[in-house]
Amino acid sequence: MIKFPKDIKKIISTLTTNRFEGYAVGACVRDSMAGLEPVGWDVATNAKLDDLKAMFEDAKVLSEKLSIIRLEFIEEIVENDEVVGEEGIIVDIHTYRDKNQQLCDSVDEDLKRADFTCDAIGYNGMGYADPIGGLADFKAKKINPNTDPDALFAGKPIKIMEVFAMMGQLGFEVSADIKDAMKKHIKKLNDEDLTRVGEEFGNMLNGDYSGKTLKLFIAMGGVHIILSDEGFNRLMPREKSDMLMLCENITRTQKVVERRLGLFYSVLSKNKQLKSIERINYDEPIKTYLIDAANDLTTLYFCNTSDSIKKF
Repeated sequence: MIKFPKDIKKIISTLTTNRFEGYAVGACVRDSMAGLEPVGWDVATNAKLDDLKAMFEDAKVLSEKLSIIRLEFIEEIVENDEVVGEEGIIVDIHTYRDKNQQLCDSVDEDLKRADFTCDAIGYNGMGYADPIGGLADFKAKKINPNTDPDALFAGKPIKIMEVFAMMGQLGFEVSADIKDAMKKHIKKLNDEDLTRVGEEFGNMLNGDYSGKTLKLFIAMGGVHIILSDEGFNRLMPREKSDMLMLCENITRTQKVVERRLGLFYSVLSKNKQLKSIERINYDEPIKTYLIDAANDLTTLYFCNTSDSIKKF
């Protein structure tokens, strides 16, 4: 069973106290079952927008048409009177919708909109909603699209990166036909929001199974997306060799997304690093971290005495 954060418990309790249903749904359920701690949560309900506004007066309305509101439970992390980060969760609450994006009264119909079976699972604190066999696929560690994979990846190429992220973080596997569809459409990622691609690339690297997943990502041509075709074609033999060596060793390092991304870029020349970081346009502060790392690595390389290393 999933252990809900206190704010999710409170939201579902508020819904049920007012005689509505409330289920955590989608990736947050999948990741929670795998032992991860999602920052983003989705809650689905049969309550309509006016009901949601009345129950959650502090919420921001994200969509009147689709009946979606957002609650943020974010607190600043302060050390020595300085803000050093944030912690907490963000919760989107939506009214059930069917595959045609029409409001409905069924959690099962809402879950059937998921692109992957392991994302079509709902949990309300007492039991699961599982209309298309997502629990069985989760237990088998299988990623199965809820539609034809060729059509899914052709229409939504970013889903290819979501599959890589699931593989890297959860160790899930995909069938040969799904791999074929991913490889067929992977170049279409060039037409997607590359910041979103970079986010899923970081998620892929920041998992317990990132080494073997990165190796598959390379084999399918994924690095062409991160570096551009021109950047990949200019890779030196040493850089290609170091990238493959990274596949064997990256899981020995601490799971911090900035560090894992920094390790990936460390096998490249400074010029290639900076061009790729600019191309992908990672979110701050990751972008700043990677640029600083690229510059500092060059400085460290030219430190040739113990005094200069200490100064660095």
